[in-house]
Amino acid sequence: MDTRTGEAFVFDVCSFYGHNEYDTGNWRAPRHRLSNKAYIRNYKKNFPVSEPEEDWDARNLLYSLIFNIVNTIYIPGSSQRQVRTVAPRLFRADLTSVFDDITMLCRMFCADDLRVEMERFQHAGVDLPEDQATAGAEDIPSDEAKEEEEEEEEEAVK
Repeated sequence: MDTRTGEAFVFDVCSFYGHNEYDTGNWRAPRHRLSNKAYIRNYKKNFPVSEPEEDWDARNLLYSLIFNIVNTIYIPGSSQRQVRTVAPRLFRADLTSVFDDITMLCRMFCADDLRVEMERFQHAGVDLPEDQATAGAEDIPSDEAKEEEEEEEEEAVK
């Protein structure tokens, strides 16, 4: 209540000022119905993708990490605690671990550094799955493959 005017007002203690694309970070997780690509496409119609457009998916993956890390910490039995992904490919509406998401970002932006670090793990005796040990930028799905997968997902929802 405003003591000067006597009028009621609402204060959102969870308000957030940030990039509009951050809104969609929590939508990426398959635990949410909004993870369906149709919602993202409609969001993009109302809020155009920021430059550089080709990095939108990487930004979205980055923005999703905070929600997924919190999920692994606070949700007992969270499937995202797994070090391995349930699905053979990333960028699908299947369960992925935080490790997989961070690895994918590294594949996209620092593949050589990732390869060096994975080799260090192997030399130290850490047993890594083959796809993680040989991770590289060439493993990233093409935009066309992602669009085709999104269309298939949207058809499955209809």
